[in-house]
Amino acid sequence: MEKLASALDTTHIKVLKGRPLLEVAQHLAACQAYIGHDSGISHLAAALGLKGLILWGETNPNIWRPRSPKMKLLEAGPALQHLKAEKVLEAFDSVLR
Repeated sequence: MEKLASALDTTHIKVLKGRPLLEVAQHLAACQAYIGHDSGISHLAAALGLKGLILWGETNPNIWRPRSPKMKLLEAGPALQHLKAEKVLEAFDSVLR
């Protein structure tokens, strides 16, 4: 996560790590878009109606993906840790358009 976070313009993007769930939900509610991985926070973002990009690993997306049509998956399978920040940012840019 640190590698991706270091590539972001923190003027408009906030990286939250290890924060209480209520605080995360409050920040998410004020966002225009979300980027994350297969996690409960991604489901929270989807439930709040955000558009976003989810970095998807090995779990079955047909079962576990958030059911929001506003969430796009970037599937990497077992190679998730090798996903290049540039590819993630390019995919996220397409979500924002």
